[in-house]
Amino acid sequence: MSRNWGIPSKPGNSAMRYAKNTRPLTTLLTSAAFGIFGAVIAGASFSEARLLLAGLFHDKSLYGAVTAAAFGAWFYVWLVRPRFAAHFNEGSTINNTTNTDEVDPFFDILRFYARASAGLVLALFLAKFAHYLTGNLIATLLLCVIGGGGAAAAFQTVISFVPGYDQEPGA
Repeated sequence: MSRNWGIPSKPGNSAMRYAKNTRPLTTLLTSAAFGIFGAVIAGASFSEARLLLAGLFHDKSLYGAVTAAAFGAWFYVWLVRPRFAAHFNEGSTINNTTNTDEVDPFFDILRFYARASAGLVLALFLAKFAHYLTGNLIATLLLCVIGGGGAAAAFQTVISFVPGYDQEPGA
């Protein structure tokens, strides 16, 4: 199993590695900003969930919150799996081109972060106001799902900078 948590890397050169080598500071700052943004989304959604349901993170309600957050984290990873850190390749996989002269891998990564950020904000907004339609329990679970997704987004940026994350152990 690869070090990237079971998500195999695509063949070819890694765009994340290429971007880190050609634009190290901007790649680091962009990834750090997205990671912080994911953590802020997670914190905001868990705080909002706690306000909707008193005693959410105590006793048996903790199990439901943790399960919903875990579902959100794995759903985020599944949803962005073609663009997860191990899958950033030179050239744009979004535009189905492998010519690096046409697409800078850094901007491909930046475009992904922008789309993921917009998706997390939209999901948080919808979950925040879901209690008007579904009641507090369902809205709380949705907010915990979004919190797990935000935490996975933050984790994705951390795993991108682990040395040798895209290599097999012992290789």
